[in-house]
Amino acid sequence: MTLARGADLLIHEAVNLAFYEANDFAPEFVRHQAQSHTTPTGAGRVAARAGMPHLVLSHLAGVATDAEWANQASREYAGTVTVAQPGQVFALSRTAARLA
Repeated sequence: MTLARGADLLIHEAVNLAFYEANDFAPEFVRHQAQSHTTPTGAGRVAARAGMPHLVLSHLAGVATDAEWANQASREYAGTVTVAQPGQVFALSRTAARLA
């Protein structure tokens, strides 16, 4: 989270574990997903702790609607949540660019 402080947005991957559990994926696969990836709620928690004004969920594993992804992230994050779309571009402030 230290690296994220002062940034305009946080781009974070997310996994929908409930999708895999509901569709009888092998327990080993679900366990790997849980250990190696972050739920949308967890991504929201990271964004909140880092003080991010904007969270972008990307590299999504499992199936859910954009609203479901965003609603889960919003459980622990009050800022803006965007579910990334192909080709989407985000503007950054000059201050954030100078920090990089």
